[in-house]
Amino acid sequence: MGTKLLEKETEKFYTARYDRAFKEIFLKEKNQRLLKKLLEQSLKTKILSIAQETIERNQGNVYVRRKNLDALIKTEQGLIGIEMNSKMRNYLHTINAAFQCDNYAHYTYKGKEYDEEFIIAQINYTLD
Repeated sequence: MGTKLLEKETEKFYTARYDRAFKEIFLKEKNQRLLKKLLEQSLKTKILSIAQETIERNQGNVYVRRKNLDALIKTEQGLIGIEMNSKMRNYLHTINAAFQCDNYAHYTYKGKEYDEEFIIAQINYTLD
């Protein structure tokens, strides 16, 4: 009995501060309604789609550090990138700004007018 209790205490427990837990809870297809409802109620906008696959940015340039967003949400007003940060780090503002700029760059298309009404936002959850 004592060995079983000790084993249970040493099991790794993932909280929502980790990307993996966030993805398992909110980005699984069967659970996306939870994230959709949370965002729609808190942001007062309709969610059109939630990207559940790896959202890799800066593809095609081997010299640029790759960036993978945790989620990319399309709303009726624009795009929202979501990034989970397990703790505050010195470079955190820089990398999160890079995600934001990259989202905007991927929305800007050759031959199209800039749409100042289309909102591109980012939500950074940081637990520290």
